[in-house]
Amino acid sequence: MHAPKHSPHAAIGVVDSGVGGLSALLALRERFPDESYAYIADPAHMPYGDKDDTTIRDATRRLLDASRAVPLKALVIACNTMCAHGARDLAATLRVPVFDILRCGAAAASRRASGCVGVIATAATVRSGAFERTIRRLRAELEVRVVACPRLATLIESGPAARGDALRLLGVYLNRLRPATLDALLIGCTHYAFAHDAIAAQLPGETTVVNPSRVVVDAVGRALHTGRIARARGRAGQCSLHVNGRHDTFARAVRDLAPELPLSAVTRLCMN
Repeated sequence: MHAPKHSPHAAIGVVDSGVGGLSALLALRERFPDESYAYIADPAHMPYGDKDDTTIRDATRRLLDASRAVPLKALVIACNTMCAHGARDLAATLRVPVFDILRCGAAAASRRASGCVGVIATAATVRSGAFERTIRRLRAELEVRVVACPRLATLIESGPAARGDALRLLGVYLNRLRPATLDALLIGCTHYAFAHDAIAAQLPGETTVVNPSRVVVDAVGRALHTGRIARARGRAGQCSLHVNGRHDTFARAVRDLAPELPLSAVTRLCMN
């Protein structure tokens, strides 16, 4: 069976439970400003990272099913918790190129470390063991230390008012990794990417910080080229929001966090 032909004018989808995936969207738009993007989110159930496995998988399935209403030519799953609970397999029926941010990040960390990789992630992602399995499958000799970061994504989602609490909590979690002995630190939740500079400042200068929100851009670029689905250059693309929950409140949060995004539409997403 031949792969379906996707229109270059269709959007690149970025899906996450909340605003964390905006870190990936911003990186994509910086590299590919001519593309259009559809940001698909479920703030009504955010954060996924503190839910049980059955709830996460069910919410992931419903969010991906709802994304069928949006014309897409590629999809970035920008939620590591969703990826750790089978999102790539659940998205296979969408019949577009799918990019798993957990796999992208783990692959990059395995290339850049020589002895020990630290990972900060949500409790549900840590519980799944997905980062350890993926990294050790690529580099069995690496030591992998993983720390769960309860409440951190929620504090980052809350915006500037909670920044101080988020940074204090981040310091506690990073210390648990014994940072002086790390070759690389993998940011295992896209929400945490918004604290990239604060993370780097608390690590030794020789420790590499791996931000999957930037790593995934290379994979998307290769797919646009090989699939011949890149949008013609010369006219900046638009960004639309598709939201399950209070879409007006979420749109304000997006504008506060990423005011440079040219939002062309904000629509309510129907999750069955």
